[in-house]
Amino acid sequence: MSIVVCSNKQDSRDFERYGEDQAPYRFRNHLKYGIEIPKNSEVAVESIKINKDGLIKISPFSIFYQYFGINLRTTGPLISPSVSGMSDSVGWCVACSPEMFGKTAPEEVNLGEFATRMTRGMIKGMPHPDLNTTTTFCKIRTGTIDDTTGSGFTGFVFNYDMLAASSFITHTPVADWRTRTGASLEFSTEDNITTISCNGDVPSGPNNNNVCWANKYPLSHMGGEVEFDITDLFSQTGTNLEGVDSDFQLGIVRGLTGNDSEMPYMNRDQDAISRNKQAYDYVISVQQRGAAGNRYLKLGQLVVDEGVAASDRLPLHMNEIFYYKDDNRADSYNGGGAWRRSVDGATGYIITDNDAYNMSTNVQRFDKFRIVVDNERVIFEAWTTQGGKVQANNPTPAPASTWITISSYHNVGAHGAHVHNIPKPSGITTWNMYPKLLLTKNNTSVAVSQKSRDTGSVQNSPDKDWYIRMTTAGEGRNTLEVDSRYMYLTEQDSTKQIYNQMNYTALSGVLQNYVPIMVVGNGAPQYTPTADASLSSILGFNSHSIIDDSYAFSFDGITTIYLNDTQPDLLDYGSMFVRLDNFTQKSYNAGTGRPSKILYHMPRFDTSNRDIGSALYFQPHQRSYIKFNNPDTLTLNELNLSFCDNQERLIEDLVGQTIVVLHIRPSMSPLGKM
Repeated sequence: MSIVVCSNKQDSRDFERYGEDQAPYRFRNHLKYGIEIPKNSEVAVESIKINKDGLIKISPFSIFYQYFGINLRTTGPLISPSVSGMSDSVGWCVACSPEMFGKTAPEEVNLGEFATRMTRGMIKGMPHPDLNTTTTFCKIRTGTIDDTTGSGFTGFVFNYDMLAASSFITHTPVADWRTRTGASLEFSTEDNITTISCNGDVPSGPNNNNVCWANKYPLSHMGGEVEFDITDLFSQTGTNLEGVDSDFQLGIVRGLTGNDSEMPYMNRDQDAISRNKQAYDYVISVQQRGAAGNRYLKLGQLVVDEGVAASDRLPLHMNEIFYYKDDNRADSYNGGGAWRRSVDGATGYIITDNDAYNMSTNVQRFDKFRIVVDNERVIFEAWTTQGGKVQANNPTPAPASTWITISSYHNVGAHGAHVHNIPKPSGITTWNMYPKLLLTKNNTSVAVSQKSRDTGSVQNSPDKDWYIRMTTAGEGRNTLEVDSRYMYLTEQDSTKQIYNQMNYTALSGVLQNYVPIMVVGNGAPQYTPTADASLSSILGFNSHSIIDDSYAFSFDGITTIYLNDTQPDLLDYGSMFVRLDNFTQKSYNAGTGRPSKILYHMPRFDTSNRDIGSALYFQPHQRSYIKFNNPDTLTLNELNLSFCDNQERLIEDLVGQTIVVLHIRPSMSPLGKM
């Protein structure tokens, strides 16, 4: 009689299912010196040692949610005005699941594969440009705290990381710009600056085709920006060489899918910024007032049109940001005292005189504009290289080489601004924004630079952009629900509640009060709708459904680590069998109705009463021998062993090294007898 010890030779989870002969669940052993097996011999399993990862069943209904924003359960209620529910915020609970790669049928995956699938689901469920997708992950937890290098299994580690505030893309390559059909624009790049040139006059209006927008690299929300140098738009004739003599628009916009830069739910005919009927989330628009008048600086944004019924199918429009008016304005261009007048001294650099800034005279000699994104706050700024002109209506000229704020949430406190005077907050619908511009005059150009993120995405990528995901999936009403909340109601009203826009702290690199939150069960009443979240037991969060910073193992605003608080429920209720695939023994599997090579039915628990984990040891109390039915001596040169379920399908949740000890002996019964 002989004892034969069999094992796979590699300790790895990385293998090709149908080509690998050393996987933990299927392996082949070669013997340099063959063993002779006497005729009429039989074989039984002496013992087995395995590392069982545990199979987890996943399906499209394996759902959890992610939310990135103000903690609605703890921090939000302390903010004024309160942010205690989803409708008070600019966020959304994004439905996620372990990555299914488009499959609809349930799958069984081992722990390692499940962690990989969860990682992909986590990244897809938080499509923010500042998320570090290389260090955000779900890993198997093997220690008592956050260890992922041991051999046991105690749960999962969930790690969210934000990108450093220095890893920016400073320009969009020429190949990653899109143009409206019929545009007469040319692109060139030098020193990380992209210059867009107009080479054909097109009248201002809805038929102006000289529109372009970046198709890749969304702006960061950690001080991300796009800068427009308008020096080449200055008049080349007359006495005022710092004034402009053509209309233009410079702005940023969320991801768009159409070639004409149109946006769902936007009424182009109610564009209050210009008659170009272009969609922007935020825009600087310079346009002529009257047939032969001067050109004035206007700011605009995409917000709710409060003049239409809530049921209107096109409830959004481009509306003006009245940076130059207080709450007593009487009309678009003339009203009560503005907070940015020449008499305001150091704060009066815009010099509006209760009117929009005149870009034809351009007393401050603004030659650059910039739009900055600080988390939820969007800031419009102007730059003057030379400094403003000293003249009677400009007694306090803007200093040279200085960025001057035109409009921002800061003006609420600094100048008593109201909701119609400041930019709307940026939320989940505008997480991914890109530069966009329009030119109207031949032989003019704008130079563009930016601080964007390399997300590997393009503007119409559903995986990297929640707004595009919803739009392409026919669920655009979800985006409209966000865009229609109270903070996007910006019509004139000095009594309107002003949403408290969260900032970005450059010193610490933290998005103010922003937390990545997992909802693994019903997150009501704060996090809705999440009633179908179903992963709490599998992920090991039986004690609570909302996983936020109050439960974090580590949280500093940049890195967030969550650990399970209970043992994940990964019990495997299926059966596992050992097969000797290349010998003449014969058993029968009545479940499949076919002969089999099964030697042994492994019990659910090992000798130490464990069903998953490392070094599981199985030894039968009594061996069950199966005859080879060999009439002659056999030479044993190779053994092929595998592990299967009751349907003879490979069981893939084994990892590391597998050891099977076989006992071969002459049979006690005559040849041909069982």
